[in-house]
Amino acid sequence: MAIASNSWATAARRALISGSIASLLSTATLAACGRLESGRMSGPINGPSQWLWGRRAAHARRPSVRHTVVGHAVHHVCACGWALLHERFLQHRNDPASARIVKAAATAALASFVDYRITPKRFQPGFDVHLSRPSLFAAYAAFAVGLAIARPKRRPLASAFSSTGSRRLSRTVPFSSRTRRTRRGPDRAPSDA
Repeated sequence: MAIASNSWATAARRALISGSIASLLSTATLAACGRLESGRMSGPINGPSQWLWGRRAAHARRPSVRHTVVGHAVHHVCACGWALLHERFLQHRNDPASARIVKAAATAALASFVDYRITPKRFQPGFDVHLSRPSLFAAYAAFAVGLAIARPKRRPLASAFSSTGSRRLSRTVPFSSRTRRTRRGPDRAPSDA
């Protein structure tokens, strides 16, 4: 696997999309797992609000602007940050699906490691207060899926046939393979006159 050569600006544009998709999928997974494990969908989403409100905020279970909205905003910004690194250093425009999946899984694994092994408690996501390890795995897997399914925008087909594109196309296609219209239709035989 070669290192991607995306510029920071290109990577940032792509990260807004891939990070948003990854954030939404992982948030939905956190909410579903929170509902299953603790009866509250908002508990795990409240976790990241501890960045602003202190470690006790991670234990909040009820939905609120102070905890749920702030927690989701912090999670979303962090997801876009990880997506930026992913898009800048790992993602290639023409990667096959298998490579995108492996690279996205590697990014999610690194994010999980940094979040829970390197980061001080106050700046960890706080999901672990409400969720089991299998649910945490599911949330990071959903994050990886979000990164993997976000595809870079391809060049539109119409631009290939612009005025300069048609000239380029005519130079590359041999004359004999081009179609020409004649007065006699395709079903008429040549006349012997």
